[in-house]
Amino acid sequence: MTVFSPIAKADAAYITGGNTIYKWDTASNTVTPVVNAVSSLDSLVFDASGNSLIYSVIGTNLIGMFNLTTLSNSIIANVGAGAADMTLEPGGNTVLVSDAFTTTISRVDLTTHACDDIQCRNQTGRPSV
Repeated sequence: MTVFSPIAKADAAYITGGNTIYKWDTASNTVTPVVNAVSSLDSLVFDASGNSLIYSVIGTNLIGMFNLTTLSNSIIANVGAGAADMTLEPGGNTVLVSDAFTTTISRVDLTTHACDDIQCRNQTGRPSV
């Protein structure tokens, strides 16, 4: 007889909906709002420590950070024209943010909040469209 160990699951999941970030408590199956943004949210990523949620606001150029420990919320960067999808870079200190309306990807430093843009180009060297 094969015995399987229980599958691990997270205690909580964070979800965007409209301009709100929600926390889903997986044990009690309850969903509660934790922060409201200025406009429609697009993406969420955790910082390297897992203590903060980084979020993009699609209808604007804003990147925000919500600290899960202190419950503080702040705008940390202005990028492009339509901050959209994000990924945490392998070093854990920066996120890459795609711009929904241009061919730009922005790199945002999560410590200094400095931002620089990377122009995306296709194989011919011209900006992608």
